[in-house]
Amino acid sequence: MIGLYLDEDVHKKIAVALRLKGYDVVSVHEVQKYSLSDYQQLEYAITEERAIFTFNAGDFNILHKEYMYSERSHFGIIVSSRCQLVNLSNA
Repeated sequence: MIGLYLDEDVHKKIAVALRLKGYDVVSVHEVQKYSLSDYQQLEYAITEERAIFTFNAGDFNILHKEYMYSERSHFGIIVSSRCQLVNLSNA
């Protein structure tokens, strides 16, 4: 199973929740990689052999194309739209 690296825009509690479900995941917040450029975040994910999870479709789409054009590889870029979390315990 490939590990995940959650970028800065993804709430740090998501990493905790995914680990409870058995996923190998770390977040920018946990490894203190704040304020790095998107390129630097992707490079860190590569060194850790992790796919990066982000909400930043525009910039990471460009980065992916640059990597493919230069025949460089990465471990994956997972792009998601933001969704509103609902606290079901209060329902």
